[in-house]
Amino acid sequence: MNQNYLDSVTIKYSLWGYKSKTFKKSKIELNDFQFSTLEIGEETLPEIKVKNNPISKKGDTINYSVKSFVKNQDQVIADIIKRLPGIEITEGGVIKYQGKQINKYYIEGMNLLDDKYALANNNIPANSVDQIQILENHQPIKALDSFTISNQAGINIKLNNNAKNKIIGRGKIGIGGFPFMYENELVPMQFGSNHQTIVSYKNNNTGLNNEKELDLLNSNNVSNFIKGNIFKNPILSIPSPNIPLTSNQRFLFNNLHTLSINNLRKINADSELKFNLDFIKNLKYQNSGTNIINFFPSDTIRINENQLTTKNEFLIRGSLNYISNTKKRYYFNRLNFQANIDKDEASIILKDKTDQTFFSKHFSVSNEGMFLKTNSNNLKGVSYFISYSRMPQQLEIKPGKYNNLFNNNIPYNSLNQKVALKTLFSNFTITNAKKISVFSIENNFGISFTTQSYQTELLKEELNNLTIIHDSLNNNLTGKEINIYNYFKINFNEKKLKISLSIPANYLVQHNNSQKGQSINRLFFNYDMTMQHIMNSNFSITLRFNSNDMYLPVYLSTERYILTDYRTLQNRNSIISNLKQRKITLSANYKEVRKMLFINSSIAIENNVDNILFNQNFAGSLVIRNAFYNLNPNKSIAFSTNISKYIHSINGSFALGLILQKKSSIQMISNKQDEFNVKTVGINSKILTNIKSHSIEYTSQYQILYSGLKNNLFNKTQIFNQTAVIHLNFLTNMPVKLIFEHSHLNQQTQANRNFLFGDIAIRKKAVLRKMDLELSLQNIFNVKEFETVSFSANTITNNFFILRPTQILMKAQFTF
Repeated sequence: MNQNYLDSVTIKYSLWGYKSKTFKKSKIELNDFQFSTLEIGEETLPEIKVKNNPISKKGDTINYSVKSFVKNQDQVIADIIKRLPGIEITEGGVIKYQGKQINKYYIEGMNLLDDKYALANNNIPANSVDQIQILENHQPIKALDSFTISNQAGINIKLNNNAKNKIIGRGKIGIGGFPFMYENELVPMQFGSNHQTIVSYKNNNTGLNNEKELDLLNSNNVSNFIKGNIFKNPILSIPSPNIPLTSNQRFLFNNLHTLSINNLRKINADSELKFNLDFIKNLKYQNSGTNIINFFPSDTIRINENQLTTKNEFLIRGSLNYISNTKKRYYFNRLNFQANIDKDEASIILKDKTDQTFFSKHFSVSNEGMFLKTNSNNLKGVSYFISYSRMPQQLEIKPGKYNNLFNNNIPYNSLNQKVALKTLFSNFTITNAKKISVFSIENNFGISFTTQSYQTELLKEELNNLTIIHDSLNNNLTGKEINIYNYFKINFNEKKLKISLSIPANYLVQHNNSQKGQSINRLFFNYDMTMQHIMNSNFSITLRFNSNDMYLPVYLSTERYILTDYRTLQNRNSIISNLKQRKITLSANYKEVRKMLFINSSIAIENNVDNILFNQNFAGSLVIRNAFYNLNPNKSIAFSTNISKYIHSINGSFALGLILQKKSSIQMISNKQDEFNVKTVGINSKILTNIKSHSIEYTSQYQILYSGLKNNLFNKTQIFNQTAVIHLNFLTNMPVKLIFEHSHLNQQTQANRNFLFGDIAIRKKAVLRKMDLELSLQNIFNVKEFETVSFSANTITNNFFILRPTQILMKAQFTF
């Protein structure tokens, strides 16, 4: 330091935790050495706030920290999952990640429930969960992990230590009026390191649709299930209104009992034995009306009816499942059975009153399995599926209708349509696969057999005697199908690029005993190609081309008429239906985990061509549909985009979605063909935010629908639904929930309709006893009716529902 230019210098001594000292020295004193002692001070470090990101990513696993998303009002894990950015739960309970349905739902890495994971979602207590994990590009079968490419995600629920290795659960006892109401449930569960159990019993008459918890949401073997007629398949029916987009507790009058028993036990580290049993008994009542408008180029036909319907449903379903899942070997075998008994009764007023009864018994049993073994870069395996099902159904209509068609214009007591379908199905496949560097080649060779018998009778009752109306109204069809197939598939799996190409070849033989002797003896090829380009860890683009030729089951080749419901008489004229499907899909996914931002977009162009077209003629309110060979194209183009983000400043999230869709189809009315179009514009939003200790959940759906002839979309309808759920926490142990729901309908042919609903619930939380008391008041504005609208080609359907009145319910809810 050059002292010649200094007059003086200031020296300051400072140290965290001590008082600072300052000295000023003149030019003369600079050479004097001086000691200084600092005194202990009272200064503290400034406050430092560290924020943990509630979402983190490690490899292909995204972790959501539950404590960052949980709210005071949350009771079950579904309450949390529905607000996680990038994840959505549909109205039907399906979980989607970045717009795609998940392929597995695990609890602590174990698959207890298979496809009915809504049971876990709606019952595992929110305070029992530590993390929710998304497993991107998840392959559930470990042996296939390096041989196949998956672009679906799995979900894993990580429990906290307080929920492991002991019995936990939820219970509820509820009573109210008016009229008398009850709502009860008991759901014990246990999650250990080697076993898991969930048992659920629920009953209510408050309109809660608890049976939806037992729906199979993601069946991986749907093709075999359809061919084997495993699912309940109502060939006959009583017309029922479309389900409205509002809470079931507003319009559903029910008496429901559900029981589900699910147990999984690990035999060793990689093997498990699983048992699932479901029981549903449900009695539903519904008072509704339907207004159907059929638009034709030269005419308009209207159907107005009122109906009071009672549905009595019984289901018992079970499965026994063994799985061994290692990287070297996979074995799976499941035995399934299902029995349904349904009895529906309806009084329908369409000019005159008719009483209708529908009765159905459905029973199916199946066994399916797969064995895979890997050796270095090779994989070999076999799979099998065997099933049997039978399904008698009957529709009775009193008094008998359409006297001019069925009884020479003479009144008669009743009209009875009977059907009986039996199906025996088997499918066997041999699999070989090989890895070569970044390539893998897979070949599946198999054969399937189907035998079906299908009998139908249309009878009339006079003087307590049932007689056949005419042979042209009866079917006695038996048929067989043999499908020999070879599915060749090649995969290219590189870090930035993944390509999968599948070329299925099918040799199909199908014949039946119809008088027209229709049969198929054909070789045909399909293809399915998927290309995924991973730009970086945040952004990927996927392009898919697929072509599929599909022949419908044997029993759908009937040569005579069937009365499928009291308004429809149909004849397929022995035509074996062949549907050609062509589809191109381009999708893009973007995510920034640190910024908690998720975006997905897709555009899909689909062109389907059927070889069958129905000529429709009206005889009063009866539609007579006759099938004939004719190319029947159905085209659609759809664009959708969704964005969701978590925002720290509001301790909440938002989601915004857009849907644009156009569909076109051919209809033939009275021997004249016309093309009908339906265009849809849809915008949906969701905002979840906190204001101090309070929270608001707002959702909205806005749709504009145009329908009509190809060049004349003369029908325009606007539908706007919005719901606000407000949680007030002025008192920590007494939260208040307010629900406001508004629905608006705007149709050119009718005056605007608005519906406003309100509910309130006050809950008293007793923390130490793990019990809550809740008093709720539903439909506080006592809205009497509700209306919905739906579109299908040239048809607009308005449905009207009589709603439950203002009701009060007291519930005691507890966890253990």
